[in-house]
Amino acid sequence: MKQDRLGPLIKDIFVYCDTHEHLFTLLTGTNDSTLYADIIVMLRRICTEAMAPIETMVKEGVPDVDASSALLLRRAEDLRNYQFDYIAGGVVSILRDWFQRGRQEPIPLMTALATNLTEQLGRQAFARNLALL
Repeated sequence: MKQDRLGPLIKDIFVYCDTHEHLFTLLTGTNDSTLYADIIVMLRRICTEAMAPIETMVKEGVPDVDASSALLLRRAEDLRNYQFDYIAGGVVSILRDWFQRGRQEPIPLMTALATNLTEQLGRQAFARNLALL
């Protein structure tokens, strides 16, 4: 993730879900938004732990800005969380659809599809979003 390579993480998610089919059938068999939200929160936590501290991300994204500003760091952290929620929501939605369709497509294809869609939302997107502040 630190190198904008989300493929290995996405592959691990698909393999885990495929291996634990009985658990993820719950995700597709009901409209339990609590389970859906819990998975997104878990993925956000994993992403947050894997990334550099927010101060480093701000400095790398906008080198000419004071990365020690508490307000800026709080707003940057909010932006990062929105971005992770967006990515996680997309991956979970693809997973849910894949299960509902009977997991017909192979994991490498699903991994490549999800990776291609999410890699556009990496560090460069974070830097562009920081510029909005």
